[in-house]
Formats: sequence, C-alpha cells, structure tokens
Amino acid sequence: MPQRLSATLVVLATLFAILPSTAQSQDVVPYTAFGQLPIVEQPNVSPNGEFVAVIVNSEQGPVVNVAPFGSREMTPIIRLKYGEDRIEWIHWANEERLLIASSKSNLIGGDRVRASRLYSVSRDGKGLKELKRKTLTDAPWWSYISDTSNVVSFLPDDPKHILLQLYDDLDEANAVFKVNIYKNKFKKLFPNVYDVSSWEANSKGDVVFGVGRDKSERSIWFRPNNDAEWSKLHSYIVGQDETFDPAFVDGDKLLVFSDHEIGRQGLWRYDIPTGEFEELVFAPDDHDISGAIWSKNEDKLVGAWYYDDFRVDHYIDESYFTVRNVVKQSFPTYQTSIASHDQDRRRLIVAAVRDDSPPKYFWLDLDAKKGGIWFSKYPFLEKVPLAPVTPYEFEASDGMLLNGYLTMPVTSKGDKPAVVVLPHGGPHARDYRYFDPYVQFLANRGYAVLQVNFRGSAGFGNNYEIAGYREWGASMQQDVYDALAWLEEKKIADTDNVCMVGGSYGGYVALTAAFQKPDRFKCIVSMAGISDLLRMASLEYRNEWTRHIVIDQIGDPSDPDDDAMLRNNSPINHVAKVKSPVLLIHGTHDTRVRTKQSRDYHSAARRAGVDTQYIELKYGTHFFDEYDNRLKVFEALDNFLRKHL
Repeated sequence: MPQRLSATLVVLATLFAILPSTAQSQDVVPYTAFGQLPIVEQPNVSPNGEFVAVIVNSEQGPVVNVAPFGSREMTPIIRLKYGEDRIEWIHWANEERLLIASSKSNLIGGDRVRASRLYSVSRDGKGLKELKRKTLTDAPWWSYISDTSNVVSFLPDDPKHILLQLYDDLDEANAVFKVNIYKNKFKKLFPNVYDVSSWEANSKGDVVFGVGRDKSERSIWFRPNNDAEWSKLHSYIVGQDETFDPAFVDGDKLLVFSDHEIGRQGLWRYDIPTGEFEELVFAPDDHDISGAIWSKNEDKLVGAWYYDDFRVDHYIDESYFTVRNVVKQSFPTYQTSIASHDQDRRRLIVAAVRDDSPPKYFWLDLDAKKGGIWFSKYPFLEKVPLAPVTPYEFEASDGMLLNGYLTMPVTSKGDKPAVVVLPHGGPHARDYRYFDPYVQFLANRGYAVLQVNFRGSAGFGNNYEIAGYREWGASMQQDVYDALAWLEEKKIADTDNVCMVGGSYGGYVALTAAFQKPDRFKCIVSMAGISDLLRMASLEYRNEWTRHIVIDQIGDPSDPDDDAMLRNNSPINHVAKVKSPVLLIHGTHDTRVRTKQSRDYHSAARRAGVDTQYIELKYGTHFFDEYDNRLKVFEALDNFLRKHL
C-alpha cells in the first residue's frame, strides 16, 4: 500500500474510533423522533471537491442547499412548493452549475400521475431556468408526464450541454435532445423510427443503443457511433426469455445485466459482432445485482451493487479498489458505500449504516488526511438505544426456504412482547437489515417486529420472484402466516397478541389477513393499501405498457377464471368476515395506489359494522414523504397500536 494511503488509514481509523457512542437510556421516545423525514438526502460533491450539494427536508418543504466541503454551513439554493413538489435528484453539471430534477402530482384524465421537471441553477441560486421544450397542443395526455429528468448523458466534456430524453410530438415517441442548460435551447439529434422508449449513450456522449417495447417484447437497437446506422442487436420476451438490460458500451463490447445461464441478475460482457455472451464479469453467489455504480464525472460504469442483509458495492474498475479499502477500514463498525466523490476521488461523502444506529454521512479528505461526521439523517435518534435486527430462515408450509428479519424490543411491555407483523410493499421488493424508522419505532414501543421476504420478493434470483406470480392472497400470503408460525415455535414473543401492519402491497396483505384469519389478529393497519384487486388490475390492464405485467404477475381481468380469482382475493369483497379493528391511511396525491382503494373499503367496512378508522392525508404521496404527513402517520400508528395491542 502506498505510504500516503497507509497513513490516511491510521489517521481516519483513530478519528472514527472516538465518535460518541449511543446513550443507554431506555425511555420510550416520542413518535416525532421517528416520524421525522431524514434531514439530509443525496449529497453530491462538486467536480473539483470544493462544494457539496444536498437535499434538506424542512417543515416548509424540500430545499437544495450548497455547503463548502466538510462544512455544515449551508446556503439554500432552491426551495420547492410544500406538499406538491418532490426533489428526485441533484447533479453538478459543472463546478458552478447544478441540475435539479423534481416531480409533482398532477390530476390528468381523472387520475393522479407524477409529472417531472428539470431545473438548471447556479450554485449561488441565481440564473434559475426550467429546462422545458414547447409541445404541440394536441399531444397525447401522457406526453405531459414524460420524464424530463431522464438524462441520457451529462456530457462531461461539454459542461454547457446535456443529452435529454423526452416525448417528441413529431415522432410520437421518446427522442433525444441536446440541451443548452444555460439558454434552455433544445436540438433534436435524430428521429425515433423504431419506437424506442429508452435511449443510452457511451462515455463519449454518442447515443449508441435504445430499448424498444412492443407489449411484452423488448428490442435492443445498436449503432457503434453517431454516424452509423441502427441495427437490432437483441430481442426477448419479458417473463419468458433471459433478461437483457444494456448498461455500458466499450468499443464492440457491451456490459449488460442479464440472468443468462445463472438464473439471477449478473453483469455480463457481451460481444456485439458475434451476438454472444462472452464472460460473466460479476454476480453475487445468492442474490441479484440491484443496480449499476456510475462515475458521473466520467459518465461510465465502474461497478455494481446488490443487497445481502446490507448494500454491498462491487467495483470492476481497479482504480476504485484502494479508495474502497480506505473507506471500509475507516468505518469498521458500519456498512459503508461511497455516496459521492470529486473527479479525482480524493474528497468523499460516505454513507454509513447499521441496523441499530441511524444512518450517517461522513466526509473524508484523503489528501489532507482529515474527516469527520457530516450529518446524521435522524439526529434525534442518535442518543436512543435502537434494537438489533436479526436475520432468520425458515421453511414454508410447502417446503420452500424463505428468509426475513426479527427485531426484538429494547424495552418490553411484559416478559414476552406483543408482535407486529410488517410485510413489505412491492410485492417485488424486499426487506433489509439496515435501519428502518418504522421498525425501530415499533421496537421502541415494546413490540417484536416480524418481517418476511415472502416468495415473489426481489433480489433472490428468478425462481424466488417468479414463485410469487399470480399468488396474491395465496402462497405469498401463506408465507406471512408461516413466518408467524415460525415465531410462535420460538416462544420468545406473545404470538397470541399480534397486529398486522403494512403499506402498499403490505397493506393488501394486512387487509387480506383480516378476512382470511379473522380470529388471528388483534388489529389491522393498511397504509396506501390495495383492497380491490380486480379494479387495480383492470385499470393497469388498459395501459399497453403495463398490461403484460398485470397478466403475468397478478391475473388477466379479461379472463373469466382470473376475474373470479381476483374478486375472491379482494379484501373489499369480504368485509363482512372482518372482526379486528382496522386503521386505513391514504394520501390524496398517491400515484401508485389510488386513494379510492381505501375510501371504498372504509365505506364498505362501515356498512358491515366493522370498527374502522380512515385517515386521508392532504397532499399525501404513496410514501408519505411530506413533513407533516409523515408525523401524522406515526402518531396514528402510535395511538392505534396502544389502544388495540
């Protein structure tokens, strides 16, 4: 190891070994400490490392701030409208100018959709421009929600321009535009004649491949440079054939994410001239790759990340290895990843997480051999004793091996704590081991928290996920019951005193448990949950882009047998069987699950005499990511569980 880096390791390890430890008070903490939004999100270091831009969540709404590197003294740059706008990401276009992507919930055609916006602004907050192209008045309604934040290339060698993908009226499809971020001028690069929905560029800024969609078929179009002709490189049927997600082009080689041969997402090198998979570059042993690691300063892929219990970063660019090792050895008690860095990778913002400690951001200056804690995302919880999260495995009733997490409370209401079963949303998502404010809030209240990655959960390979297709209310649901049975066998919690709490698909699981197991649960909580499968599937079926997903994963509402299945597995059709008190929470601006799903269930439950409470949150999104609404959710949970559990 070079002497400079060896000395850096010693200095930083010493520094972070003396950080204050968590206090040992065991008092019940006010719900407001857990219900706060993270105070900072998405730090982004400027190219030369002088500044850091970061999203700050405040009572007045999200704000983009800029601070000198290593400093907590921030200057607000742009503030968006509270309750309406959400900042999606920020990026330094060059040392003095930022790009800021936001989205807003709009009511279009009687439905809630999120429309995106892209802004360009100087780091001092001056010269704000919305990068917006004029469209024809007769453009289809969905063109107005075209993702104007979809950057094809940041053009690192051209700091005044970016390549942006958005809907084009003439092509009636997504086109690529070269955009002057100072003057808001758009230049269309080429016509979209292949109905490509997503374009990608190489590190030089040449648009070299695009992905087209025709129902369930995906077609990948390729050209070696901007002057060459397009040709079809590959095509596959979603849900049937091997996946093929192009990531990065290097000459005549393509890095692609695919489940080729191994049955889980790996990173492959693909030979373009021969059309053959050449080499498996990287794949975790038992998990899917979740995403790519990009060097935005170079606009190239440098690695991939996946989840085990925590996020794991794997670099394929050797120049990152030494820096990664410095970070790991500087924070031996945390799971770490590089959140952002300057163009020379000498000034870093490091994300550090654990299961029993709030996530934090640290700053590291490798040249100066200095570093320090920058911000805790939940500072009010830094002195709170948080509960460790324990992974477990169990065998489902049909023999399938599943996994999940159990969090036992630091404090308890008795010898054996009551239980909150907390199924995740998605359903093609998963639970993790790292800090979760909902889990820690419940554990602080004295509840044991049971999470399960039921079949259908993502990240464990194709077979694990596909096993959940068309199993809403069936085997996926049974997995949750089986996890509770596993906990009952352990005799470490009061499994006669259980509440089911879930959001989105997890809300569906909770409402389904209410009628399938009416005597098993003391109470039910559904947050932004689904109550009517047939209605949801029918609405999504009308969209040509989501129709095949509905048919493959949920059921075909146009098929009589599937229609009957969807009706039978819809909680709204079984409210008369429900015995437990039910709490429903939904936001008016939810674009994932329509508010009507909770409104209608509440009305039906009241008519059936069910003890039900409905809280509708103004401006509330699917994830309750508004300051006031998040606090209202935690308050409602606190009061409801205290009353019924």
